[in-house]
Amino acid sequence: MVVGSGPGGLQLSYSLTHLRVPHAVISADPAPGGMFRRWPFFQRLLSWTKPFAPFERGTRFYERYDWNSLIPDDDRHRAIQPRLMDGTSYFPSRIEMEQNIATFARETGIRVRYGCRWTGTTRDGEGFRLRTTAGDYRARVVVFAFGLAEPWKPEIPGIEVAARYQAAGLGTEVGGDFYDLFETGTGGWGIVMGDVCGKGPEAAAVTGLARYTIRAAAMRERSPAAILAVLNDAIRQQREDMRFATVAYVRMERREGFADVEVACGGHPLPLVIRRDG
Repeated sequence: MVVGSGPGGLQLSYSLTHLRVPHAVISADPAPGGMFRRWPFFQRLLSWTKPFAPFERGTRFYERYDWNSLIPDDDRHRAIQPRLMDGTSYFPSRIEMEQNIATFARETGIRVRYGCRWTGTTRDGEGFRLRTTAGDYRARVVVFAFGLAEPWKPEIPGIEVAARYQAAGLGTEVGGDFYDLFETGTGGWGIVMGDVCGKGPEAAAVTGLARYTIRAAAMRERSPAAILAVLNDAIRQQREDMRFATVAYVRMERREGFADVEVACGGHPLPLVIRRDG
């Protein structure tokens, strides 16, 4: 099971198809490459594609100069990105990147169920059950191929959910702040707020590591402290640059007329509790 129709999801689906591995792909977007209709904010990618290079397009050697085209087995579908660029920059615009992804999906015949939003995951024997707006899916292995966009806020019966994210400064670099809200595999809800040290691509990489490690740990662990311990181990094992994160994790369970809340903080400021009387 693959969730997402960006570059990662489509590349994986293409490879699985050629390996004859049965799978399904779902996406909340109406068409491929949905994230590039909104991101990057400053309109161009940071990875280059050079239309003029010392090697012929469509060859494996040219891939060194084209970091944005997806990689097929058939040479006819290689080097899609350079033929869609207007030549004003080595760095594709987000519109050119969206066209690149859509062209690859169309020419290679990748099948995706669009307009199908993933809403939750639970364990199902040796595999997983995915709840979506189009019904349930069961799979032994699930790959979540998302971008680093603002997380979707699910609806929680009886509880109002709101979020606001305001970038500070000039916004010229990717920041390390993040938040998330998701249903856990043990019948509760996880709420996360975190901040990664520094800015730029390295901070963004730790942000992605933190978000998905927490989601995965919450499928098996109930204790917020235990979940943050899993995250701490993951960052220490996968990072060697001393970059760190501070995180507050809240586990919430609905009861009859109220909610139980358990909080754990890993170096993060404690959450504020605002009661009905202010």
